[in-house]
Amino acid sequence: MKEKVWVYDIEQLKNFHSITAYCPYNQDIKTFIIHNEVNQLEEYVQFLLNDCEIMIGYNNINYDYPLLHFILTNYKRWKNYPTYKILQLLYDKSQEIIESEYSSIPQKNVKIKQVDLYRIHHFDNKNRRTS
Repeated sequence: MKEKVWVYDIEQLKNFHSITAYCPYNQDIKTFIIHNEVNQLEEYVQFLLNDCEIMIGYNNINYDYPLLHFILTNYKRWKNYPTYKILQLLYDKSQEIIESEYSSIPQKNVKIKQVDLYRIHHFDNKNRRTS
């Protein structure tokens, strides 16, 4: 179980998507990239489905996890898509998440349990965000 706990972060640009995950128990690091020259979508999804029980992040419930959920929900359809189309879908979803005030993924539909340090430390409270 401990080896299925990962601290992670996602980066999303118009022509680049990556996730870097770190397991504090065995100090393993995983990085998966989707870019015009490298498309690791299949390995990425297999990692999420097989190796992740709990994922820890910062503001991941509002941003990173909805993007992961989008990938897990749609990747079977994307298998034969060209990489540029997958990147466009991910970028558009990322922009949609950023523009919305709150995540649209209800907690009951979460495919991988999430621990959000942003919420644990109450930075989602308006008074805590001010200096």
